[in-house]
Order: sequence, then structure tokens, then C-alpha cells
Amino acid sequence: MVRRLDDISRTDIEESPDSRELDVGPHASWKEWMLTREDIGYGPAQQYEGGEHGDGSVTRERRRGARARRAPARDPAVGPYWQRLQRRERPDRWIQAEIEETLFFDTWVDANRITVEVRKGVATLIGTLQSRHEVDLALDDARRVPGVRQLRNHLEIEP
Repeated sequence: MVRRLDDISRTDIEESPDSRELDVGPHASWKEWMLTREDIGYGPAQQYEGGEHGDGSVTRERRRGARARRAPARDPAVGPYWQRLQRRERPDRWIQAEIEETLFFDTWVDANRITVEVRKGVATLIGTLQSRHEVDLALDDARRVPGVRQLRNHLEIEP
């Protein structure tokens, strides 16, 4: 039989077996009806601030342990074998082809007016462009190519 809330009287609540354990009346303390960490399965509460003794102190062992557990800070984009990239030498023709391709796909640079030469990783850009901004963009594109050790600028600006 389903009973509506209106049909339940105060005496029904007081006589139920659950109500004997927990008083939810208007004068009940919040500690009596509030769920605790232990009730929901999280375990006992830990000291949040104030240290282990409640006076703000933290023991030397605790400090040392916290430091020992911390992982060393490093760049997440660099793996443990990053040094092999410095030892890698790409053939000059590969570097030249990649610079030419990078300049071609940069729509702010007129790549048809630039000649690229590469010898032992030293790239030289030769040509005439319309503005200083276009020259700077071309140089930035060439610098980003892996294997370029040095960049020589022989680009001129049209009068």
C-alpha cells in the first residue's frame, strides 16, 4: 500500500525503526543527520592545514618525502632520446627541398623569386622581394626547417 506524504503523521515517523536511530526534528543537531566521509566510504578525514600535530609544523621526514615523490620538471614535448636530433645530419638536397616547399606553401612569400642553396647545413636565400616583411617571413620559414645550422640572407628589397 502506497501512502502519500500528507497521510503520514508525526507519530508514524517516530514509531518507524529508522527514526529511533536518527532524530531529524527541528531541534536535531546537524551532526546527527549529516553524512560524514566515513558514511560514504572515503575514510577518515585528514588534516588539511596545520601539519600533523595541528600546530602548523610539518616534520622533516614528511617534507623530505614530499620532495622525493615529486617528478623532475622537464619539457613534456622532449623525450628521453632528444639528443639524437642534434646528431642527425640531413643531406643538403633534402634540406633545400624542404625549404623550397615551406616557402612555396607560405602564401605571404613569393617563392618563385627566391633561390635556395644549401652546403653543409648552411642555407643561403638569394633573390629580390617586394617588402621587408616578406623577407622576414621567408627567413623565418627557412629557420624552422630541421637541419639548417646557419642561414645567410642574400635577399634584396625592390625599390
